[in-house]
Amino acid sequence: MKRAFSLMELLVSLAILTILAAIALPALSQAQARARQVTCSSNLYQLGRAALQYAADHDEALPLTSHSGPVHAWGITLQAYGVTPVLRICPGDPLASVRLTQGGTSYAWNENLLSELPKSHEAGTSQGVAYIAPPRLDQLNQPTRTLLLIEQSGLSGTDTWGDHIHNRAWQRHPKRLLEMLQSDLALRRHPGGVLAICADGHLQHFSPGQLEEQVRQEHDTLRVTF
Repeated sequence: MKRAFSLMELLVSLAILTILAAIALPALSQAQARARQVTCSSNLYQLGRAALQYAADHDEALPLTSHSGPVHAWGITLQAYGVTPVLRICPGDPLASVRLTQGGTSYAWNENLLSELPKSHEAGTSQGVAYIAPPRLDQLNQPTRTLLLIEQSGLSGTDTWGDHIHNRAWQRHPKRLLEMLQSDLALRRHPGGVLAICADGHLQHFSPGQLEEQVRQEHDTLRVTF
């Protein structure tokens, strides 16, 4: 006849299972975070390839954004190059489902890749002025250091209009730089920092401090010279 477990044995077994679960859960959480980062990296890589293919088909011109009207949003423009709504969403984005429903994106286009605005708009005296023609890819002096897309924060827009960040303002307000970076970008969405894709198609990973340091430099990765 089999002997039943005593209460003490059951309690010990339960304690062992609790300890094993406590050890396994953090590892599982880290594995899930890594999986989200891998998916996000793949998304950005495919978005970058689509943008470069678009440029190759349009005399090196890069896509516009919704700042020139929602029909010009890069996510809509690049649909012809295999970009789907899901591809525009990072699985680690807390607003992923909202952005997917509203036609938004987890990734913001570099505002400095939208060419110049009239001086009146830069000075804040005119509102709603669309960007002039975008620069061509072959006009970029440092494509390996110029970002196309970077992960934006949960404070950014969730619909089609929120497909770019206003990073020109960062240089005009250096004392508020860290505050603006935290407001605009998902600096800690993934282990170690934020992901971006560069104008030559390679993936870039920035720690929060590293990105702030580069933005403060005269020739940072989000500025473009022609």
